[in-house]
Amino acid sequence: RIIEEEYKEKLKTRKANEKAPQDPRPVVQKVPFTISNTQLAYRMQNAQGQTLFSFTPELSTVVSLNKRGAWANKNSIYLKAFDGSSDGQDFHSVDSVSGEVEYHYNWAVTTTYNTLYVFFNADAVGNGLPSRLLFAPMSDTSFQHITKRPQPSAANLAHIDEAVEKLCAAKGTLKLSHVCAALEKWVNDMADKAKAACDHAADDFRRRAAMIAYRCATIVYLLTGKESKRVVEFAVLMAQYTFYGQMRLFAEAYDDTSVKACQKQQRFTVNGNIFDQLPQQFTKSNISQLKSAVTRKPVTDGSLRQIICTWTKAGWIVKKGNDLWEKTADYATLLTMGNKPGNVTSVMSR
Repeated sequence: RIIEEEYKEKLKTRKANEKAPQDPRPVVQKVPFTISNTQLAYRMQNAQGQTLFSFTPELSTVVSLNKRGAWANKNSIYLKAFDGSSDGQDFHSVDSVSGEVEYHYNWAVTTTYNTLYVFFNADAVGNGLPSRLLFAPMSDTSFQHITKRPQPSAANLAHIDEAVEKLCAAKGTLKLSHVCAALEKWVNDMADKAKAACDHAADDFRRRAAMIAYRCATIVYLLTGKESKRVVEFAVLMAQYTFYGQMRLFAEAYDDTSVKACQKQQRFTVNGNIFDQLPQQFTKSNISQLKSAVTRKPVTDGSLRQIICTWTKAGWIVKKGNDLWEKTADYATLLTMGNKPGNVTSVMSR
């Protein structure tokens, strides 16, 4: 930033016929949340492969910024940054920032639960932002006396500096095969549990929880230099920790958002028409006959389970016995309001 200020000062003080100094375009890695999307893209262009970072002790700062219009709302950038996806802008003016960049951007905040749920509103939950974050609850200090924490020793500070230098110097691509195998098993086990419980939130959150856990494991690998059994165990532990944190905070909101999205559909679709034609009580065979008559191909058992799962989650049916379901009063109410369920399968599942 000092280099940038010196450059701006030279621009101000140069004479009319004097050649403008060359823009140094320094790397500014730590950026404030109060930054326009255009300026963030400019910082990305000059980042030389580094990940930009923001921190604030109050999430309310981000909440207020997101209300300031398109120049400040970064929810779409947060989504792209999780995978390092590319995006850009193209302006005619030579003074504007144009081009396509890969978004490598990370941030950390502290917050209260009230502000957390203001920031992660229905839109944020629906677009998948909560599944891209690692939540770490702080210990409850209610009614506790103030405790004096000891200052880190010189040896600890040196150890931290050594770790930071090691991580900053790391370059290239890592593939930790043992960590991958352990996380693959974990994510598949969670898929079976989510399927048995007909839990779409768990199905969605488990995927990126495993990705976040892998990234945590790469940090430990870079610090220790080996893919030990403890690194593998740590990866699985972080997958569980990330997953249960996301579920505890957002599973209910995720389900509410998915159901409301289904109920807002006003058009007739294949599954909606099939549902209307089913009797008050029906079996898998009834669904299969109607579905195959429309699609003109056999219906798999997995597809039937998904349809039933979705209708159950939406509150339109209840199970009455082995291979027997019944339409609920909630669905009858939707019909009187002129709403049809639509193709709920495509809405509910990612």
